[in-house]
Amino acid sequence: MITSLRRRIFLWAALPTVVILAAFSAYDYVTASRPATLAYDQALLSTALSTVAWNIGVSRLGIAVGGLWQNTVPVFAVLISLAFFGVVPTGTQVLGGAVVLAGVAIMQWHSIRATRALPRPAAAR
Repeated sequence: MITSLRRRIFLWAALPTVVILAAFSAYDYVTASRPATLAYDQALLSTALSTVAWNIGVSRLGIAVGGLWQNTVPVFAVLISLAFFGVVPTGTQVLGGAVVLAGVAIMQWHSIRATRALPRPAAAR
């Protein structure tokens, strides 16, 4: 669960983004530029949801694991663009994605091995 301190940190971190995007959205709404308003609203929603999801994930998994998986963002961006927009990735993007996923897999493997190597406490008698 998100603690009170984490909630306050999130709110202070998200507040500038919300204020700036709300100001742009209000300006575009007044000037009747509806597509721009929709774009800002989507950016606001995406920013808020991703920040909340990131904070929940890091609070459950820890910052080390969260930071490691943060490297996969470009890989998922390419996959999402392929799935929803039909953008075919270039060879460089495929190679880069393979390198990123291999790096994450290797680091996860090392982390699991290190955890298993730790001595376990003796059972209480």
